[in-house]
Amino acid sequence: MTRKTETMDLKGNDYAKVVERVKEFRKDNPNGLIETTPTIDGNMIVFKARVVKDKAQESSAEATGHAYGENKGAKAFEKLETIATGRALAFLGYAADGEIHPRTKWKSSTSTRIKSVRKQYRLGQRKWTIPNLSLN
Repeated sequence: MTRKTETMDLKGNDYAKVVERVKEFRKDNPNGLIETTPTIDGNMIVFKARVVKDKAQESSAEATGHAYGENKGAKAFEKLETIATGRALAFLGYAADGEIHPRTKWKSSTSTRIKSVRKQYRLGQRKWTIPNLSLN
């Protein structure tokens, strides 16, 4: 059964703020983990967010999200962290439209999407375009 978290209207569409999706994630996964890591190179930042449903279980579902942008001060830094976290939550079914998808439905559709993207990279149809940035 699909649930829906609190949303707001954003350009005519329902949008669940990341803070609301984090609240739902925490409620559903009291032993969950959300961690973020910035990589700064000059005036550019890459944020990686890692979300784990149950940090006590090695085989727990987890997802990562990334955000890339210019370092234009504290607000830009925070915004990129929030974007990365929102993307990771969406990969675990806590969608930007406010829907919280059942694991089976999410898993099959996301699995198909991930396989498609991996194939595009393998065939050279997609390329990483992060200039002058080393990710270690």
